[in-house]
Amino acid sequence: MLKIIINSDHNLEIGEVEISEIEGVVQGRLERFEDRLTRVVVHIRDENAKRPGQRDIRCMLEARPSGMDSVNVSDHAETMKVAVNHAAHKLERQLDDIFGRLASTNN
Repeated sequence: MLKIIINSDHNLEIGEVEISEIEGVVQGRLERFEDRLTRVVVHIRDENAKRPGQRDIRCMLEARPSGMDSVNVSDHAETMKVAVNHAAHKLERQLDDIFGRLASTNN
């Protein structure tokens, strides 16, 4: 199973339900890469806690491929769920590109 580490700032309350949802989204998007990744770190921040409803929730995902530099993506959204989903999709596409290029150079 893919090792997923979740970090959040003090402005967000992330309970067991939210942790399970985040892990499910990240695992679902990246499970086909899990033999190539050592871990994925999820950083979630409320960049402006005083103004709810704005696109101020930031989700940054940091994937650690074995033997390579980390791969980072982020997304801003009104909700944590949307930010995590969009960031996971971006990371999936970026890893597809990276591993696809590696495979074509090795052939």
